[in-house]
Order: sequence, then C-alpha cells, then structure tokens
Amino acid sequence: METGHPNLKKEEALREFEEAIKGKNYIRAEMLAKNPGRPAEEVRELQHKAVKQLIMQHRNPEGAVALVEEYNFTREDIERLLQSILQKSPTAAIKQFDMKTMRFLSLEEWVKEHFRR
Repeated sequence: METGHPNLKKEEALREFEEAIKGKNYIRAEMLAKNPGRPAEEVRELQHKAVKQLIMQHRNPEGAVALVEEYNFTREDIERLLQSILQKSPTAAIKQFDMKTMRFLSLEEWVKEHFRR
C-alpha cells in the first residue's frame, strides 16, 4: 500500500530538477528530466550542456565520450558541439595542464588532442 500524496513525489522530483539546474549539475538534471516526461528538446539541450560542461570546465574526455555514446550523438552532433564550444568559449585561450600529454594546452589544443577522431 502506497502512503502519502501522489503529487508529493512529482513536487519532490521537480524540486530536485530545479536544484540540479541551479547548481549546474546538468548530468543529474538530464536524468531527472527524463522521469517526468519533459519534452525531448529540453532533454537534448540538457545533454548538450552536460557534455559541454565535461569538456569546457572539467576537461574530462572519457566522461564526455561516455556521455555522447549514452546520448546517441551522431558524428555531426559532436562536430557541431565542439565547434560551438571553441567559438563561444571566453576561456578557450587559457592553458591548463593535461595529464595525458603532460603539457599545458588551450581548450582548442585539448579538443584536437582528445577528439581527433
């Protein structure tokens, strides 16, 4: 027997979704967006934001690749996403240390190194 008000779960899910968006936790927001049946366009936008975040902020190529595979991005989706990142990033020229290459790389250099394929 289920207890409690049925709208409570919906309200809680909405609150968690809003908190994830506010905290810029796009991976969690995308997962939560699928549950209440949000529009596919909104879910896809969150997927793009999640991948962008892994690339731009975290420089996590393995995580980004795992997400694009999970989200079924096409090669064209990935190419458009990478181009938009490089064109719109105000920090693209800032170099960060990359453990794989053991060099400091700008975002553009990093993208080329990790996403050549």
